[in-house]
Amino acid sequence: MTRFSDKPIKTFSLGYEDELKNKEADLYYARKVSEAYRTEHYEYIMSHKELISDIDHVIGAFDQPFSGTISTFFLSKLIKQHVKVALSGDGADELFGSYLSHRVARPMHHYSRLYDKVKNNSLTHEEKELFAPCDIKFLQDLYEKSDGDEAKWRYSLYLFTDAEKSSLMSDLFKSHLNMTISFNLVKNNFKGLTAQNALNRILEMEWNTQLPDQVLAFVDFLSMAHSVEIRSPFLDYRLVEFAATIPGGMKIKNGNVKDILKKSVEGLLPDGITKRPKEGFVLPVFDWMVEKMKDYSKDMLSDRRLNKHGLLNTNAVENIIEGYYSGNRNNAGKVWNLMMFQVWWERYFE
Repeated sequence: MTRFSDKPIKTFSLGYEDELKNKEADLYYARKVSEAYRTEHYEYIMSHKELISDIDHVIGAFDQPFSGTISTFFLSKLIKQHVKVALSGDGADELFGSYLSHRVARPMHHYSRLYDKVKNNSLTHEEKELFAPCDIKFLQDLYEKSDGDEAKWRYSLYLFTDAEKSSLMSDLFKSHLNMTISFNLVKNNFKGLTAQNALNRILEMEWNTQLPDQVLAFVDFLSMAHSVEIRSPFLDYRLVEFAATIPGGMKIKNGNVKDILKKSVEGLLPDGITKRPKEGFVLPVFDWMVEKMKDYSKDMLSDRRLNKHGLLNTNAVENIIEGYYSGNRNNAGKVWNLMMFQVWWERYFE
């Protein structure tokens, strides 16, 4: 962009009042890129209070329950003050491999293939390296849940199992479900895939589902909430078609995500940019929920509020919340998911 523009490019980054080391790095590296390309750089700094005050408007931008990434809503507040159209990096993860499911794909394939040697503890050093970046204990747990079947292990990475959903839903809710099973939906998503490579199969499946259903949807809805249009260069069909032909081993190599993409742009970026750990463009919601949003989340999911609709089993919800605030941080996503459902219901039906 700087090569073809006669004016400085405007760049935008999101930061937070709290001193969160993983998030401070976002601003640090954004500033390094800005300095390298002499951009007109702007930063939007927010706090958990702004999330609480705006959460109703975020849901309003969707018109449906949503508990995914909502950072775009807050950064777009800043962007709209300067430009009408902005470019984003959406699609890079889905093309070149980055998310947990992507990092698991090839290691799980190799774990299944070498299962007898795993049991006999006879793996060579080279074979153990095939499991990177996954911990062997993690792969073992996932294999026991799925027998290595790609649909089963992908399903087990989702937030709630069908059994957990069933325990959460009231009889009233379940009476309207018509026997819908989430696992069947996941299994159907793997039918008709053209890729043969383990990683590329997961990428193809999520390209057809998660990308349009979640990623592009939330970017579009949350930016248009502030009348900002987002363009995604990684979605250029020529780049997509080319990336689909690249072997999975060149996308995630020795545990390094998006390896071939990083190597192709190393000469264009300041030192350290491509070496930093994976950090998604997400609000530090789970950090805030531990203390700063504790009262808010407990009140939002109180029996008093849940009983307004009777769609959820209050005991099951309470077990999730109490488990979380008693130290089970694995419940963070579940608490956030239920909170956003309640915010949506109160906005549209109360």
